[in-house]
Amino acid sequence: MATLHLPWEIISREILPKLPAKSLLRFKCVSKSFKTLISTPEFINSHLSSNTNRHLLLINKTDQQLYSLDLDTPNSAVTRLPLRHRFNDYDCFVLSSCNGLICFVQINTESCCYYQLFNLSTGVYKNVDFDISDLLSFGNYLNFGFGFDCENDDYKLVIIVDYFDAMVYDVGDEANRRQVIVCSSNTSCKRLVVDKLSPRDTVILQHMAVTENSSKLNCMFWTSSMNKHRCGCFDVCGERWVEDVPLPDYNGGEIEKLHDFVDIGAIDGCLCLLTVNHRHSSVDVWIMKEYRVKESWVKLLDVSDSVVTRSLKVVPFAYGKNSEDDVLFLKDDTSELVWYNRLCKTTVKAEICGVPEINKAFMCKDSLVTISGGKQMKWN
Repeated sequence: MATLHLPWEIISREILPKLPAKSLLRFKCVSKSFKTLISTPEFINSHLSSNTNRHLLLINKTDQQLYSLDLDTPNSAVTRLPLRHRFNDYDCFVLSSCNGLICFVQINTESCCYYQLFNLSTGVYKNVDFDISDLLSFGNYLNFGFGFDCENDDYKLVIIVDYFDAMVYDVGDEANRRQVIVCSSNTSCKRLVVDKLSPRDTVILQHMAVTENSSKLNCMFWTSSMNKHRCGCFDVCGERWVEDVPLPDYNGGEIEKLHDFVDIGAIDGCLCLLTVNHRHSSVDVWIMKEYRVKESWVKLLDVSDSVVTRSLKVVPFAYGKNSEDDVLFLKDDTSELVWYNRLCKTTVKAEICGVPEINKAFMCKDSLVTISGGKQMKWN
């Protein structure tokens, strides 16, 4: 019986990039050619864009530990990550994920703060120190974002610093102006005085959504002079604010109020906007199909189910494996994950064995992305 041999080009370009990262790490032991191929930046980038494996990250409310679950594998078991931290949303919290790297921040008022990059698939991590001890006084608001500088192959933590008296101080007072702090994973830290934001633009969220190849951070602001919300855009590569992202006409021309609920996030790489529709007593979820193009905003769904509407405080963060009709939400009041079917407008609880009470939930891509200067974590 003849042996079938697949061409190397098909194996290297069509088959391997679609496999899970952990399988590829084992394949490095098959041969020198496999090890060389899988280690190249070209293959790592190809794998990042080709594979569809997704990890669901969960913070258990009981022990404040971080757990991982293969979202697309039915009945898969959760895995507790070997991180020696308690994630409590105050001095230690998971920020987000970017290109398969998880970023969490540890704030210590008595010593230097740091953030950690951690690749869930490879177990490689790196701690990056930064000093913001002078900004941790009562009343200062710190808003964190995490993105990728594709021009310099650098992952960066971005912090917007709003001062306690940001609504009343003199615009020309440089000592008190809003700052943006950029912390490079190569350990450099810069403090910038922004030029695209008025100090009277109020940050209304404690996080930033990353989009467009992970190099743009989006943050919602309230502009009191115009009585409207706006979506600021920070370019991680250029370390500067660029033109705002246009928002859809979601309020029907009505005058907005500061306390009208508006939230942003990202789902499947697209910017996502959540607003409360007072006319219909529902929550509207919008998706921006083409970044920075206003006409590309599409209303993904409106959640009229009162049980979901009352408790929903975050945007959806995942589609179903085989259909965009099913969307994954986290209900804040019950700490439950639910699948919402936007056609039938029904909810089904997502059963997660091993994490009875969920405090936070995040998505993370399967990835072989390396971390410059990273160390290998010892798994239990």
